[in-house]
Amino acid sequence: MRPLEFCGVCKAYGEKRVFRDFDLTAEPGETVILMGKSGCGKTTLLHLAAGLRRPDAGTITGVPERIAMVFQEDRLCGEFSPVWNIRLAANRPEGEIRAHLEELGLIAEADCPAETLSGGMKRRVAVARAVLYGGDLLLLDEAFRGLDGATLRQTASYVRRHCAGKTILCATHDETVAALLGGRIVRLDAPLN
Repeated sequence: MRPLEFCGVCKAYGEKRVFRDFDLTAEPGETVILMGKSGCGKTTLLHLAAGLRRPDAGTITGVPERIAMVFQEDRLCGEFSPVWNIRLAANRPEGEIRAHLEELGLIAEADCPAETLSGGMKRRVAVARAVLYGGDLLLLDEAFRGLDGATLRQTASYVRRHCAGKTILCATHDETVAALLGGRIVRLDAPLN
């Protein structure tokens, strides 16, 4: 597997320039924590890595074929249970899905409609879905937002355990998340104007 490399990447939205000549390398299996205030480009960087947006200039290379992502929004089908939300994306055996939900403290909610879950429960289902999808690159966009201390530690440990050896880019403004996931911290500057 090749390193994921952003070389001279530029990105603007109209007059608002987010990146100018941005460089970043994530080695295979490395966890990189993208930190900065809201609006500094963390989500844009993940969308560029996922191919959801294109850079205005520069190159992004070493992107693996299979990418898993937890978006800022949970993006669950509300009428489906956590088991079925995960199964739609990950196509894993039900027993394996239930084992992962149990690890995340969600086994009692495994068959409830996702729309009845709390925000923190929905976040954990979204994390389990991405982990079980099994991409070689895991993109986490504020994936731990809204989780209390114990649940945050449990969920971060789950990600570390099941994604060992995979490249992870995690966007957060939370120092606790950075400490729990470990890895290299890259602090993004405020947006360029």
